[in-house]
Amino acid sequence: MFHKKMETDDLYLGYYLHLIQDLLYRRFVYGKYHWDPKPEGNLERLYDDYRQINARLIDKYEMRNNISVPVNFEAERLNEAAIFDTAKFMKELSKDFEPVEYKERFFFTNCMVDEYIQWAVEYCKKELQSFRDGQYYFDEYEWSWGK
Repeated sequence: MFHKKMETDDLYLGYYLHLIQDLLYRRFVYGKYHWDPKPEGNLERLYDDYRQINARLIDKYEMRNNISVPVNFEAERLNEAAIFDTAKFMKELSKDFEPVEYKERFFFTNCMVDEYIQWAVEYCKKELQSFRDGQYYFDEYEWSWGK
């Protein structure tokens, strides 16, 4: 649907790679580490882990909160694929850059975070190379459902 736009527009390519990273994340967390979201409170505890992880990654990679919503974003065809609440996104992103009080993590260790990033980068590079060759590396059904 957006193949041509992905070739020339970082917004579209970035959104596509975000979807790839979501596939990888599900495989990593549910497949490799067998995380179970069902017990009461597990989801909230995982979100607490994310806050700790974000703080660590912001520091480690010297990230800055310099992201802005593209001008006329609401007119982008990308809005046909999903509903984007950009105001909420920007507010939540801003919170990621606020200091957090350290807590012991429930699930995600630093080693797991680093492992996931390394793994995701490797596979995103493979997908980008395949994309440049006019193909796709990932079979979305295989990766989504673990067939």
